[in-house]
Amino acid sequence: MFTFNGRRADDPDLGIFRVLRVFFPLLPGTTDRLLSVPGMDGAHDFGRDLQPCTIKVQFVMKHGTPEELFSHAREVAAWLNVGEVKRFIYDYEPDKYYMARPQGIIDFDRLMNKIGIIEVNFIAPDPFAYAMETKVADVFPAVNAGTAPCPALITATMPAAADFLRVEVAGISGYFLIDRELDQGDIVTIDTARRLALINGVDARVYVTAASTYPTLPPGKFSFITEPAGVPLTVEYCERWI
Repeated sequence: MFTFNGRRADDPDLGIFRVLRVFFPLLPGTTDRLLSVPGMDGAHDFGRDLQPCTIKVQFVMKHGTPEELFSHAREVAAWLNVGEVKRFIYDYEPDKYYMARPQGIIDFDRLMNKIGIIEVNFIAPDPFAYAMETKVADVFPAVNAGTAPCPALITATMPAAADFLRVEVAGISGYFLIDRELDQGDIVTIDTARRLALINGVDARVYVTAASTYPTLPPGKFSFITEPAGVPLTVEYCERWI
């Protein structure tokens, strides 16, 4: 069983008799960055990008009359007819969700006009499953219980005036640096998902150095290093799984 667009598939108003299958790939496909060179066997490997995740669902509708079947089929069509992604929750993992929408034609095979078999291909442009609950940490090390790095909303409150603020995740290469004078009490916000930096609520991306990277939180325990040292941080994050 599954929930999509705020409704469970066993909602009586949908008239679904049984969900037969929900197919998830173990891993999504990849777009491989390979460079072939004439005269060289094989290719240079420059990594890969994950493709969207496809979730295949098959369910059956069974009703006493053709009129009842088609009436409920219209209700199912309205449920699935979305133009943007919605939460898809599989009952076996009720603490996680995908952001997905139906893709392509949805077939409606009928037997004696009283039984309908429907197959839906959901596409999740973001191939990760996300935790239902967002975590907030201000004591480190904290824990990312997911299996993939996740973006975060990092808030730093300056305890004293400083010429700059540098933040990095301990043990991970790369850093984030705002090269601007900051006053005591200034609040610096780093939104790594949106690649946005704010100082006291005002866009401060112009002060982010070109060498900076927006950090993600690795799976497992994580902590931060700041310069100046001792800048208190609060981190809001939603764990995710591949």
